[in-house]
Amino acid sequence: MAEPSTTQAILVGIERYADSNAIPDLNGPVNDVYRFCQWLRYRNVPPENISVFASPLDRNTGIVDEITSLINSKPLEATKDIINKALREEVRKKTASLFFLFWSGHGWIVPQGDRRLIYADATMEDLKNLNLTAQLNAMQTDLYNNLPRQLLIFDACANSQLLKITPPDDLPPIGKHLPSQQQMVMLAANPGEYAINKGDEQTGIFSRELLNELNSLKDTEIWPPDLESVMQSVQRKFIKLREDKQTRQTPSYLLYQDWSGNRKERFSEIEPATKTGKRDSFPLPRNLTIQELGLLRDLFLQCQSMQDPQSRKDIILNLRKEIANNIIMEGNANSVVLSAIKTSRGYSGGLAELLDVIDMLYENDSVAMQNLRKATIQMLPEEFPLECC
Repeated sequence: MAEPSTTQAILVGIERYADSNAIPDLNGPVNDVYRFCQWLRYRNVPPENISVFASPLDRNTGIVDEITSLINSKPLEATKDIINKALREEVRKKTASLFFLFWSGHGWIVPQGDRRLIYADATMEDLKNLNLTAQLNAMQTDLYNNLPRQLLIFDACANSQLLKITPPDDLPPIGKHLPSQQQMVMLAANPGEYAINKGDEQTGIFSRELLNELNSLKDTEIWPPDLESVMQSVQRKFIKLREDKQTRQTPSYLLYQDWSGNRKERFSEIEPATKTGKRDSFPLPRNLTIQELGLLRDLFLQCQSMQDPQSRKDIILNLRKEIANNIIMEGNANSVVLSAIKTSRGYSGGLAELLDVIDMLYENDSVAMQNLRKATIQMLPEEFPLECC
């Protein structure tokens, strides 16, 4: 039976990356780590059993001081070598009735389908990352038999638009499959989706709703809480958030085996927001005037990435397959940009997706990108409900 006193926890919050020009900052992961620390301490997990790894923005160093006071130790850097040592070596030397892992930061899915999480010391030339899929598999083996019950929470994107290549793996050792391992994984987003971080609130939407649910539980004697019920409540909240156009993401959870020893598969109360639908499954966009189309084209072409044939191709190939396959990629910049605008608008959220991909892969919130986004939202607010709500 799990007890707070014998729970071991690792929490990771990464807001700043080594290559901040290419990998955007986040304002929220360190605060979410702090709030999870507060919840663990409220539930009587000893401070010495909580290890924190953080890469804060300068403005959030005060939160790191609060974490230090809460757990009586200073958070370590969230770099590859330091986290790998904790996750693949040190934690295997400890015995715990429950192992708790929370990670908030950038993530993506590679073409082969593996989920990846980016370390703080990553650059685009050396994209240091944790192969989350492989790590979860490793933790289901006898190498982690000292951690028979695992609760693992990840607030990170699961889209495939960061890059098309697959970086070299730094795979964990894999032991012998251990059927008795009980592992529950909570994920902020389904494959293909972004996990929204609210910088103004200093939180990820998933972390916010999950913590609200955990803090609202009246029965504080049960450890861990009824996590299936908690996650189902969170999913119901996201149905409302999606209806209110505050997010497109779809939290889900995986049970390798539940706390009663029953083998279970994936659960998801709501369909993924990125589920492919027919082109006519949403209201058709209004027709642009020649003047409006010309203005959008010119703003797109002010972005350096849209002037270069190779970067234009990379951007298009990172769009949803059904969108990318219908855009004319060959030809001059003018014709390709016009095709991208017209085609993306034929799919729900397509134009917003096009802007996000351009920004994420190449523009990094450049002045030209800011002008493009502002003008597009003003011209077509109905196609950008998240930005306009």
